[in-house]
Amino acid sequence: MMASFSAEQLAQAAFDLKLIDDRQLRDVWSFLGSRNVSVEEFSEILLRRELLTGYQLNRLQRGEKKGFFFGNYKILYLVGRGSFARVYRAVHTVTGEVVALKVIRRKVATNPQKVEDFYHEGEVGLTLRHPNIVAVQEVAQHEKSHFLVMEFVEGRNLREFIKIRKQCAPDEAIHLIKDVAAALDYALRKGVTHRDIKLSNVLVSGRGTAKLADFGLAGAFDVDEAITHHTNPRTIDYAALERSTRVRRNDPRSDIYFTGCMLYHLLSGQSPLPETKNRVNRLTKSRFLKVVPIEKVLPELPHSLIVVVKKAMEIDPDRRYQSPKELLIDLEIAQRALSEPDPIQLLQQDDDTVIEDEESRASRRNKPRRSVMLVEADSKMQNVLRQHLKSRGFRVLMTGDPQRAIDRFQEAHHPAQCLVFSTVEVGESAVEAYEQFIGNPATIGIPAILLLGKEHQQWANRTDGRDHHVILQMPITLGHFREVLDRLVPHALV
Repeated sequence: MMASFSAEQLAQAAFDLKLIDDRQLRDVWSFLGSRNVSVEEFSEILLRRELLTGYQLNRLQRGEKKGFFFGNYKILYLVGRGSFARVYRAVHTVTGEVVALKVIRRKVATNPQKVEDFYHEGEVGLTLRHPNIVAVQEVAQHEKSHFLVMEFVEGRNLREFIKIRKQCAPDEAIHLIKDVAAALDYALRKGVTHRDIKLSNVLVSGRGTAKLADFGLAGAFDVDEAITHHTNPRTIDYAALERSTRVRRNDPRSDIYFTGCMLYHLLSGQSPLPETKNRVNRLTKSRFLKVVPIEKVLPELPHSLIVVVKKAMEIDPDRRYQSPKELLIDLEIAQRALSEPDPIQLLQQDDDTVIEDEESRASRRNKPRRSVMLVEADSKMQNVLRQHLKSRGFRVLMTGDPQRAIDRFQEAHHPAQCLVFSTVEVGESAVEAYEQFIGNPATIGIPAILLLGKEHQQWANRTDGRDHHVILQMPITLGHFREVLDRLVPHALV
């Protein structure tokens, strides 16, 4: 309820609370030429001259006398609020430095455990100094209030950002998530995980730099406690993921999963996980299993970026990125790929189109069909290779499971004359299967190809030097790929 003030009473209240000094008041009265003015007119001048903020003025007009200062910091206005704390823009009364104050709510401050957790957040924050982490400068107490003094980021959080923008272009989304991954990589090297990765905890500065905030849950809570007692709603998503995947709390791969969720949201404009406040629904494993693949939501998304989203959000933690650094490396590769040709598109561009006459086609039809098995989990790549090789007279078998392919070759009759392992989607498990295949006495004589994605240069030396064991590095053309197959699997004599 607004208190009834005259202009002079409002001026006196502001003066008594040290929000305005005597010289400033004299200047205002002098400008107005009289003290017999309305509260509205007087207030307008204070706002126009930036002597008070709207937040301060509203509190004064309600007759409030507390909450204008915390220690040496004067509150300018409210930035954000949650169930745990409020965040204000504030200014140091001596230095004039603008900061953010995170002040624990009064009802929370009565709980000693939550106050301890709040100080834990501050202590963790004090140890982290990185351009992509909101810096904590001080942990302080004023009377019965507990607060953190933090770097003030002029901008908005990612939730507000995407609400306005709806979707981000791939290069912009990569840039923002790279900043988050860099922050997580730095923190992990300090022994700290975040445990509350979400859009509202990432601030975007006016220059477009993403800064990760709120390390308050870093190692502070137990998964079982969150599930059993529901002590902190912010732990529930992490608890559900970690219970479903049977990993320990503070596993850094949990932060990676939810970073992948943010990337998915920025690209598509929608959350990959159904957003609900129902605790039971949030704790179910099915919530993670029912994620619509990003390539179905955005079929036109570059393949390299699809791979990053899917690997970051792998429900199996062992198939997920194992560290923020791995995620950062692949984000950089995906970013470079935006300005380079898609290797799959290059495969589709055959540099050796052959025009056959009817006699040639008849001759090819009469020859025994050659066969090849491909280990490739990417559906787009499967279609490209299958269609091309079938048109060249090959019988083509496909599988996305490297071990299943090897098992087929243990049978009495080999399913194909050549086995191709592609790392484009399968990754290092395809390399390991290739090495197993070419090292097995039962299959060592069978031609094999390891087809590396262009970001997998580090595996290019994983061969035994035999002529019929070949490693190819993307990007390549279909013509080149076919030439290698023709050499390894020549036409049978008829």
